[in-house]
Amino acid sequence: MSPVLDVFHSIGEAPLHLVAYFYVHGCLERIVFSFGPTSLVVLADEDDDTVAISAVHRVFGDSP
Repeated sequence: MSPVLDVFHSIGEAPLHLVAYFYVHGCLERIVFSFGPTSLVVLADEDDDTVAISAVHRVFGDSP
């Protein structure tokens, strides 16, 4: 399996709770798909015209 796809397996079968959009200077910079304690983050890099996808695991007590 491709390491790029591993990030999607980290959420398992958790239901989607929230989708949040973050803008910087009027441009969409990041989208966060929250699956409870695990979120998938899609981060745009306008300088490279690329996106990065990562999994973020929140520990109890962390800010949302």
